[in-house]
Amino acid sequence: MRNFISLLIPLTSVILAGCGSVQLAHPIGVPIAEEAEEIRERFDGTWANEDGKTLHLKYLDGGKLRIANLDWDDEKKSFQKQESTALLTTNQSADYINYRDEDADDPKYAFVRYTFSSDRTMIIWTPNVKAFEKAVTAGKLMGTVKKGENSTSVAITSSPEEVDAFIDPSRFPEQFDVETPVILKRLRE
Repeated sequence: MRNFISLLIPLTSVILAGCGSVQLAHPIGVPIAEEAEEIRERFDGTWANEDGKTLHLKYLDGGKLRIANLDWDDEKKSFQKQESTALLTTNQSADYINYRDEDADDPKYAFVRYTFSSDRTMIIWTPNVKAFEKAVTAGKLMGTVKKGENSTSVAITSSPEEVDAFIDPSRFPEQFDVETPVILKRLRE
C-alpha cells in the first residue's frame, strides 16, 4: 500500500521509522459538514513541514481533499508527482484526514488527527500503533495485528460505530503520538 503519511507529510519516514501502521475498514466519523469556502480557506495552498518539504492541498467539496507533492527521481532525471484524494471527517469534536488506497487489493483507511493552531499552521498527529494493538489483543476492537521485524501493522475491522466510540478525544494522549506531532506551515495560498 502506498504510504499515505509519506504522501501527506513528505519527511515523516523519520518519524514513522519502525513504528508501523493502523488501518481501518471505514473512515473515522462523518464527512466534515462545514461550509466549503471555510474549508478552502483553511486547507488550500502550499504547505511545508519543518524540514522544508512541501505539499499542495486543494479542497474539492463533500469532505474531499486533494493532496499532491513532487519528488526528484535521480534515475529518471525528472520530478515525479504523487497525488491522492483524502476524506476530511469529524468525530466527537475532533478532526481527521482519512486516506484509502484504491489501488490496493483490500483497501483500508489510514488516518491522522489534525487541528489548526492558526490560519498558517496545521498540527498533525499519527495514531499510536501500540494503543490500537493493545485494543485488538484485549478484544476492545476487532482486527488483526501483524508484527514484523521492526514494525507492527494493525488492521481494525470493527464497525464504524465501535471505532468512533473507541477513538475518543478524552484518550487523545494515549491514542495518538503526541510527543512528535508533524507541524505544517502554509507558504502560500
